[in-house]
Amino acid sequence: MPETIPLKVALGPSGVFFAESVHAEQFHMEPRREEFHKLLYLQRGRAALETEGRSAVAASPGTMWIVPAGTTHRLIDEEPTVILLLCVAEALLTRDEEMREVWRALARGGRSALLLGPQAAAETERLWRRVLHEQCLERPGMKAVVKAEALRLLTTLGRIPRRGTADTALSRVDQFLRELEDSFFEPWNLDLAAERSGLSRRHFTLLFKERTGETFVTRLTRLRLQQVERLLSSRRHSVTGAAFAAGFEDLSHFYRIFRQAHGCSPGRWQEKPSEQR
Repeated sequence: MPETIPLKVALGPSGVFFAESVHAEQFHMEPRREEFHKLLYLQRGRAALETEGRSAVAASPGTMWIVPAGTTHRLIDEEPTVILLLCVAEALLTRDEEMREVWRALARGGRSALLLGPQAAAETERLWRRVLHEQCLERPGMKAVVKAEALRLLTTLGRIPRRGTADTALSRVDQFLRELEDSFFEPWNLDLAAERSGLSRRHFTLLFKERTGETFVTRLTRLRLQQVERLLSSRRHSVTGAAFAAGFEDLSHFYRIFRQAHGCSPGRWQEKPSEQR
């Protein structure tokens, strides 16, 4: 049944709580402060998050709001919404120095919202569904799985490049290039890359070539081939395993471009002494 008031949250000993809140047209939230950190992901509808009494512009689906513990906030629906909610206890993040750094990276500069691209949004929604399923079944190890997924989500969000005050088209391409270095193995294509940069396909293509001297496809292929070479050089991976791990989903295409780059098959290349490659 759609909610008319915010969900009641009880973190429990795990220090993590995932939920989905479907709002009715009559949904109303009074300003509140919590003792835990919150992430609010707008899956459907249109809403604004007011923090510390400051009004905010209404956001669209794909927006992730970050609400540190102790922050006065209020969610205002412009139309019925579906909100995915993650609450995390402060103690869970302070036990580990690396996770403290992850949270600081995510919340630094007072940034209160992220707009996720289609790929990040889809993965975020899949993660929420997996965790809600785990919480319902309460199988052995459920708390460990839920906690691990929460920390993985925080880490992923903290790594999303942020746009500084000099938010130019070129700076967006530069930020995307840094992101691509860490995600070339994901199912990128030109349309997704342009959308991630907030540019038209044509504009992105021109600026990418200006910045790198190569096309998007050439850069993506080069990064993937380099990863294949690293994996094959370790001699701990099969050719097929290395290809899939690097992001090649079509093996015939992979073999063709590998031969073009190296003049031999991947298996033959792997057998060569390193100084002859």
